[in-house]
Parts: sequence; structure tokens; C-alpha cells
Amino acid sequence: MQLFVFLLGQEHVGDYGMFINSVHALFQRIALPQAVASEYDSDGGMPVWIKQCRGYELVKSKQVSPEEFFNVSEVVYQVGSKERTLHVMFLRYFEERFERFVPYEHNPLFQIGKRDIYFRDIVGLVCLAKDSSLQSRKRLYIHSEQELMNYCQNADYQEIEHMMRCIETERTFQLGTY
Repeated sequence: MQLFVFLLGQEHVGDYGMFINSVHALFQRIALPQAVASEYDSDGGMPVWIKQCRGYELVKSKQVSPEEFFNVSEVVYQVGSKERTLHVMFLRYFEERFERFVPYEHNPLFQIGKRDIYFRDIVGLVCLAKDSSLQSRKRLYIHSEQELMNYCQNADYQEIEHMMRCIETERTFQLGTY
């Protein structure tokens, strides 16, 4: 807040858009890299940097536990300086019928280097890319095929593959930049 008042003066404290533009102008004048200057994206929101996507099958921890019927897709991402993780849990049955949700014929869906990318690896990324309100959640439980279908339909799977390649090779991808 002190930087905000220093840059704009007391009379402009409520003008957030002007603040962002002033910060960008300041960083350009002192010739810092744009990556440092762009803590905020063009609409004033914080960019989301995807750091890791992985899926796994839950294993039974107790004899009477239903955990073995579920998969988890986990997305680790960063917003500003905070690292967050979204866990998307869904029935393993949905992965067995993956072709109903995504335009692939085989599971693993594709390969990046030596890593096979399975349906469970991309579900969390697809959900987070489709619904930015999930950034405020730690967990999402998908109970029905229709709910999963709503997340998966109209997703750009070439973009999802590109995101996964960037995450695997560069260890990060800014959501919404492709």
C-alpha cells in the first residue's frame, strides 16, 4: 500500500488500474525483465502458474474402505506468491470409460518424453482451466458422469497437451496464455 501511495500520490489511492499501469511503466523505465513487471495480468488479476499435474489411484487403507474405487487428479499451481494444490477426486469407473469424456482412443492418452499421460493426469488441469472459481478450493469431488462431462466438453485438448508439455519440460505454464 505504501508503494501504491508513493507511486500515485494520496489522491489516486482508490484507482487500482492506474496503479497497475504505473507499476508496468516503472519497471519498463528501469529496464527490469517483463516477467518481474507482470505480477498481475492485463485485467488486473493475478496470473496462475501451473507447476505440476499428476494423477494417481487411491489404495485401500482399511479393509472396509471404498478408496480403491477412486482416482485423484492433482494440480499444483501458484497465484502470486502462494502455492496451492487442487485435488480432484472421481470414480475410477470414469477413467475406465475415458473415451466418453475426451477425444482419445487409448489410455495413456499421449506421451511426453518417457512419461505416459493418463486420463487421471489431466482431469484436474481440465477442470481448473475450465472453471477459474476452483482456484479458491482445495478439493473437488466429481460424483456423476454428467458433472465430469460438463468440465470435459468443449475443452481444447491440443491446448491441454501443449500445457502438459510445457509443465513437463519447463516446469511451469501460465494458465490462459496459450
